[in-house]
Amino acid sequence: MMINFFRKPKCKIRYVEEAGAPEKALIVPAKTIEQAKEQFHQFIGNKTVVRVSFAMLP
Repeated sequence: MMINFFRKPKCKIRYVEEAGAPEKALIVPAKTIEQAKEQFHQFIGNKTVVRVSFAMLP
């Protein structure tokens, strides 16, 4: 089995836009949580978000 060292690190972002709405997921390539937060802010824009969670994927 060969390990791929060139795979880009990814971050899974789960968020809820309004109370009672279903949770949505977004996967972005990012090395750190801070990079993922920046990308998430660019993606969301001016929308209001109730809850957000970030998790680095293996």
